[in-house]
Amino acid sequence: MTYRVCRKRSTTTFKVNDQYCKVFLTPLYEYEPNHWVWKFGFAVSKSKRQLNDWYQKKKNQRSRLLHTQITGKSGVIPIIRGFDCVLRMRWQLEPGDAVYIDSTSARRHTQFRAFLRWLPRHPDWEADCFNKIFWWHRPPYAGDPLYKMGKIIPVVPEDPLAPLVSEQYFQSFLFHPYPGVLEDMLQSKTETKNQ
Repeated sequence: MTYRVCRKRSTTTFKVNDQYCKVFLTPLYEYEPNHWVWKFGFAVSKSKRQLNDWYQKKKNQRSRLLHTQITGKSGVIPIIRGFDCVLRMRWQLEPGDAVYIDSTSARRHTQFRAFLRWLPRHPDWEADCFNKIFWWHRPPYAGDPLYKMGKIIPVVPEDPLAPLVSEQYFQSFLFHPYPGVLEDMLQSKTETKNQ
């Protein structure tokens, strides 16, 4: 039996006052073998149907109205709760996958500046100021040699909202080496020491 990764769209919906907020997590493309780029989408609306029409880019009045005012009428509260959902949903990714949040509002600069507030508290996110995009990679990163040395099992850290810095990087996955890998590593270290 083989282990097959299922990558599919995931959503989370919540209410703030009388408005619906929805966070979408969608796989886009494979940027390296077995590692994917995902996209987060976030919108606030008066109905769930309007949110789905906007995300599917339908050409109707509901979708156009939401595109002009994507953050709703509740101020910054939906953005705060939406970013908390993003921080929780990012652990659904497989190790080595990357995710990005782009500014899709009618006022992209304002939305990008609002998201920049969280950057000092989350140094594991990278900002692309030119394209108004935020990037995050699920550890271990795609080019890490651990993938060739053993099996990586994803783990959700104790605090899923905390940034991945120093020791917390290694709390997000388990590493099971292939048979003989550790012996080869130890043998090569003793041989170099003897030389």
